[in-house]
Amino acid sequence: GLNDRLYKYHKEHGITGKIVTNYQYLLFLPGLEQFYYYRPGRLNIAFLDYLETEEGKDIHYMLEPTVQKREKEVYKRFWNNVKSKTFKVIFRWKGYHFVKVK
Repeated sequence: GLNDRLYKYHKEHGITGKIVTNYQYLLFLPGLEQFYYYRPGRLNIAFLDYLETEEGKDIHYMLEPTVQKREKEVYKRFWNNVKSKTFKVIFRWKGYHFVKVK
């Protein structure tokens, strides 16, 4: 299901830039493998800071495990970025968010 949603989004909108993720299967999906940027673990403050740097500009999407409310700082910053339209949640699927980074 997750792979199908990624393919559907790519077909309808096109993917540009890298997709940062710990979802290693992305590397083996024909037509999507060139967008793969592996980052282990869960989303954290250090990575959110990285997205705001010049080096982080190549990352256009995140396919990340859903941020839990108990991860207070990350949760607050993630949703503030959604509210400010810095991030756009494209879809959610079984514990993952696919997010466009602007």
